[in-house]
This record gives sequence, structure tokens and C-alpha cells, in this order.
Amino acid sequence: MSNTSNRPQLRTVTVVQATAEHLRGQILDGSYNSGDRLRDSRLAEELGVSRNTVRASCSILENEGLLIHRDNRGWAIPEFEHAEVEDVFFMRTAIARTAYSTLIERGITPTSDTDVLLNKILEVTEDIEWSDRLRLVDRLHENLVSLVGSRRLAKAYHANALEYRLARLQMRSWLAPIALRDFKLIHIQLVDCIRKRDRELLEDTLKSLYVTPWENGAGEVWMVDKA
Repeated sequence: MSNTSNRPQLRTVTVVQATAEHLRGQILDGSYNSGDRLRDSRLAEELGVSRNTVRASCSILENEGLLIHRDNRGWAIPEFEHAEVEDVFFMRTAIARTAYSTLIERGITPTSDTDVLLNKILEVTEDIEWSDRLRLVDRLHENLVSLVGSRRLAKAYHANALEYRLARLQMRSWLAPIALRDFKLIHIQLVDCIRKRDRELLEDTLKSLYVTPWENGAGEVWMVDKA
């Protein structure tokens, strides 16, 4: 008899989860514009699943902030207004400040995995889509937040991360992207300030990362090319 005691426990993915994952990827890669409606009958036919499966998947994405539901109109891609972007950024900044200040306070330094993820950002070229850049950035921040060792903090980060990526993606339609060199430097600076336990540099970095473009505060807006 074969020994199954050491076999890894694989997660079972349901059709609903697989459909949600597919739609989530399309939303976050910019396949849909803000305000676009998702018609369950058309999606069911395209994906070869039932309309109930599509509806259940859309409910998952609604809970993640990637879709909104209106009575008699179904689901649509949310259109982020200034107040909503500010709220998303408020949460992102609060989570990041808590996580990275804790790393500095406890003397927890970035790992080799962090460096691998940072290097992927440094390898980005001009032809890499903005949605792919956001995905790489998300993986770096997720790694740093996980180093704190708080399951609840990691959960809070994940809950905000998808909305944050969608907000950033939509903002690109009315803001010029940051110069690639600056995009890379700000993430080098983030990892560096944690490694050096530099609280002042951390605050400057957070301002550069998360200030909204209509604020009159200090710091650069890394979505805007100042060149």
C-alpha cells in the first residue's frame, strides 16, 4: 500500500470559485471599463457554466469590492469617485503603516523571497502592462505584510488589495503613469527603509506611494509623471 500520510492537502476548487477567479483576472487586467455591466446569460454561454454559477461568482466579487449590484440591472464594474478612492487609499495607508512600522519596531527584516519579488519589479520594461505592474507590486506588499506574522493583518491587507488595484487601474485613464525609473526607485526605497529600520524614510515612502493626486500634501504622486 502506498503511504498517503505525507501527501500535500490540495484545495478543491469549485466551478463557482474557478469562474470567480477567471472574472477577477479579467477585471484586474483591464478587460472591463468602469461602469461596464456583466450579463450573466452571456457569461454563462461564453464560459460553459450555468447562470446560477455566474451569479454566485459575481456575489463573491461583489464582496471583494470588484463588482456592484443594482436591482433589476445586475452586476457592473464600480466607478471609483474621489471620495471612494480616498477611502481605499486611507485603508491601504493604515494597513501599510501598521505593518511596516511593526517590522521596524520588531527588527524583522525583508527576506530573500522579498528580494526576489523586488527584483521582478526591477526587471519591468516599458512594454509591461500597468495591470501586470500592479500585480507585481501587490505580491511585494503581500510578502512584507506577511512578515509581521499576524493572520488578521494579512486578511485586512488582502481585503483591501483588490479594490486598491482596481482603483489604481481606473485612475490610469485620467493620470499619466509614473516614469518607470521612479516606479522602481520607490519600491527599492520601501524595502530599504524597512531593512535599515528608518522610520522617517518610511513615512516619506508612504506619502509617495499613497497620496491621492488631488491632495495638497507633501510627497509625490507616483501615478503622475513629473518629467
